[in-house]
Amino acid sequence: MGVVNQEYQIYPMYLDGKWVGNDYEIFTEVTNPATKKVVGAIPTGGAVEAKQAVDAAHRAFKVWAKKTAEERSRLL
Repeated sequence: MGVVNQEYQIYPMYLDGKWVGNDYEIFTEVTNPATKKVVGAIPTGGAVEAKQAVDAAHRAFKVWAKKTAEERSRLL
């Protein structure tokens, strides 16, 4: 973890229906396992982002659980 080199593409987090994290100061580099080359960076989230993600998942599950298997397959 650390401040990312600005030559990399920064990929934001999708959190509760919004893309967030481009304005974060700490990023984790993403490495291609085949080439070991750094291909980008993602914001390094913490406890706050984890709680937001869990809360959003709980809200979404209430709607998702009511969908039929056919509806879910179309969405996926």
